[in-house]
Amino acid sequence: ADAADARAREMGLPYTPREVDARAQHVTARSQRQDRLESISSRYWTMQYLAQSMRDGVDRFDAIALTRETTDENGTAVLVLLPAIGMRAWVREFDCEPGTRLRVRVHKLHAHRAFIGLIPCN
Repeated sequence: ADAADARAREMGLPYTPREVDARAQHVTARSQRQDRLESISSRYWTMQYLAQSMRDGVDRFDAIALTRETTDENGTAVLVLLPAIGMRAWVREFDCEPGTRLRVRVHKLHAHRAFIGLIPCN
């Protein structure tokens, strides 16, 4: 690395390879932090929208089953996508094949904890 830095200085380059690597790592780390914050912010506003929808009396959504998981504590749970709000959530103590379309009702919502409890309607 020292030889490459010396060669860069001899060639009159504005940055050495070490400085370029350090800058790239800094930019990558900043980008990852920003992506994480945007993800958290997006989920926060989705939960706020959901809370307002529930206050307005809208608590049923179409869903598509993505995958299912069997656990000892809760039996089978299904991860569903709620396309209307672009969010994934688990329907506990429920079983269906991935790809199944279903209607779910929001029975519990903790917006500040980003928790949503769903139960199937059909």
